[in-house]
Amino acid sequence: MHKFKININQVLKLFLWKYFKFLRPSNINIKGKIIFNRYSQIIIDKQSKINIEGDFEIGFSSIILENSSISTGKIVLHNSVLELHKSQIILGNNAHLKNSQLNFNQTRLIAQEQYRIHSVEIAAHESIFEIGSYFFGQHLSEGILKWSFRKAKVIVGNNTRLQCAINQNDASLAIGSNSFINSGTSISCLNSIMIGNYVMISYDCLIFDNNSHALNYKIRRQEIDNGFPNGTIPSSINKPNNAPISILDDVWVGARSTILKGISIKSKSVVASNTVVTDNVGELTLVYGNPNNYKPIEIKEI
Repeated sequence: MHKFKININQVLKLFLWKYFKFLRPSNINIKGKIIFNRYSQIIIDKQSKINIEGDFEIGFSSIILENSSISTGKIVLHNSVLELHKSQIILGNNAHLKNSQLNFNQTRLIAQEQYRIHSVEIAAHESIFEIGSYFFGQHLSEGILKWSFRKAKVIVGNNTRLQCAINQNDASLAIGSNSFINSGTSISCLNSIMIGNYVMISYDCLIFDNNSHALNYKIRRQEIDNGFPNGTIPSSINKPNNAPISILDDVWVGARSTILKGISIKSKSVVASNTVVTDNVGELTLVYGNPNNYKPIEIKEI
């Protein structure tokens, strides 16, 4: 026979907290492993602080944070909903999020090492992601959306939709509000990429603020010997040349275009399809062809 130990004091606390809100503490420290499943709902609000030292597993449930913070050890989230509003979440090592929906509003997410995400829908509004040494994500149902973040700062505005692949390493990526980046587009960020508001980027575009690999073949050989492309993390030695990219408000980038490192595209401009942008683009300018040609855009009243 198995013996079960029940802590009467803990059971009584949970009972009182459930039915008498004024008794609920604002700061809770929990040790050991916690599992929520079978359609549980956890709501944390009013500047509460929850610290979970052990593993935290959530399945077929939802967690809602309002003006609060939660820190965990290893977290496993599957088939669940995670909503954070003006809150902060700190994920321990080996976090794994899958088959779930994440909604962030004015939220700060801090993830430690080995952070994995797949088959997850993310809606982030005015939020900051601070990623640890390695983050990998993909949308398995489409096989297109892939993210790889390392020591990254990602800021995304309101009503912005990303269907692109992102590879980021020790860099800053900022995307404004009401922007859209279509599927098949790849963003490689090793320095800084800033994309403004109301920016439309079509499918199969390349936006690289770096040369991808070093020009020196000896460094490329070293990169391959270190395991490229299976998990290689660029070091200061093999990190390719890079320079920031800025794409300002109301820019439209046509399909299969390429924007190279160090490029600035001013507001209200258009990059025609299949264009490789090698020089800066002024405001209200149409850039097309290889080599680039430039033509002013006339705006009529509507």
